[in-house]
Amino acid sequence: MLAGKLFDQAGEALIPVHTSKPCTGGGTATRRRYRYYVSKSAHHDATSSMHDSMRIPAREIEQAVASELAKALADPLALARQLKLAIAPAQYARVTSRLDQLRTELGHLRRSSIKSLVDHVMIHPDRIELLISAHALAEMLDLNLCPDAPATIRHMANIRLTRSGHSLRLVDDSGIAAGSRAADPTLLRLLAQAHQWWGILSRGEVDATRLANQGGVSVSWITRVARLAFLSPQVVEAILAGKAPTSLDGKALLATGAITPSWNEQARRMLAPT
Repeated sequence: MLAGKLFDQAGEALIPVHTSKPCTGGGTATRRRYRYYVSKSAHHDATSSMHDSMRIPAREIEQAVASELAKALADPLALARQLKLAIAPAQYARVTSRLDQLRTELGHLRRSSIKSLVDHVMIHPDRIELLISAHALAEMLDLNLCPDAPATIRHMANIRLTRSGHSLRLVDDSGIAAGSRAADPTLLRLLAQAHQWWGILSRGEVDATRLANQGGVSVSWITRVARLAFLSPQVVEAILAGKAPTSLDGKALLATGAITPSWNEQARRMLAPT
């Protein structure tokens, strides 16, 4: 979606790549595909330091860009001033309706709309700089640009980068993944598996060893996952609402000592912005 449009602050292109990994749980039959945008030099040079390059989850940056595009299109009069457009009173309702439609398309990550509107995206450590094509926007609104109209509209987003393992995450001021309030599917799978396994174990249907053999995983994995059934309701609600900090990933949930007896302590540790 953003191929050829995404750059770091030095002007180096970020290119789309993907990798596949086994799904959480140790099975090998099912693999999940992960997409990223990575610094071009790092992708072609295996000796390049990960800390000197960018590797951003594709879903996060694409949703962040779509969300910021929608914000930039929220005010028809502001757009008219930026594009030097003269919107007649009779045109205002049509333009407003078309902008509403565009924002809906962006909310559904409509590829054609995003590719047309985005001219350039610059990723800075503390912000995202978005350049929107004036020509594409005027064409979508069925309006004519003045000869002296700017080529692009600049939109700044207060979104910063934070490192999580080998990847960089995009987060807003609350520490939540930018551009998305969707629940993390990996965390949802872990929670569902935890309650399923704990239900089986608590009813005494089978012991942990037999359950592990049935699932093709280790007993230690069963134990680590099943204890998530005792996760704080506040943390669970944050995960379900997609409002958990980016630091709260599967590794953090399954870490030794993560599930303390105190729900308040769990919430304090897990939901603090990073």
